[in-house]
Amino acid sequence: MRAMSAGPPPDDGGARRGRPSRLDRAAVLRGAAEVILERGLERTRYVDIATASRVPTSTLQHAFGTLGSLCAQALELKVREELAALSAPREGQASTPAERLTAIIAGMFGPDGDRAPWLMWLELWRGAAHDNALRERAGDAFGAWIAMVAAVIEDGRGAGDFSADLSAEEFAIALFGLAAGMAFPLVAAVDRAAHTRAVRVATTATFAMLRP
Repeated sequence: MRAMSAGPPPDDGGARRGRPSRLDRAAVLRGAAEVILERGLERTRYVDIATASRVPTSTLQHAFGTLGSLCAQALELKVREELAALSAPREGQASTPAERLTAIIAGMFGPDGDRAPWLMWLELWRGAAHDNALRERAGDAFGAWIAMVAAVIEDGRGAGDFSADLSAEEFAIALFGLAAGMAFPLVAAVDRAAHTRAVRVATTATFAMLRP
């Protein structure tokens, strides 16, 4: 990731002047994540985040330190919020292991035309290849995703609904690889037909591997 250059601080690009009495870190991080998804990690600058969050660059630098640290925290927050949304029970939806797993697979791809879930993972892993802070956060987020899916697999096995030669953790890793292989091409273009097909294929293949 690009190091911050020395010299005078950049123009705040319309950010709110004056130091706020209390910084909403979560709101800043969510705004930063949106900037990263729009511009890409390499092209994201402090001034872009300052403009999006309406917080002066100097305040952001004081609160988060390096740009790399801010971006790492932003991507981790968004991924973890996505994991929380995937694992949360939906109102009016039964909670059998099969239904929970179906909802997780659908949620991994997001609504039709929404590239954000996989763009977040893509930027996180791309950054992790070159940045130690991102590498650690990506590993933690991936571990949390695996644990979430493995728990559902274990529940299904306990209920007699699922059966597989792999352990629950290994199956979760295989599911992530299956979904990622179909999802990453979707980030290049919004294609509703391809999106619908990816969800259907991932769901069908997953349950074919879990037949008792």
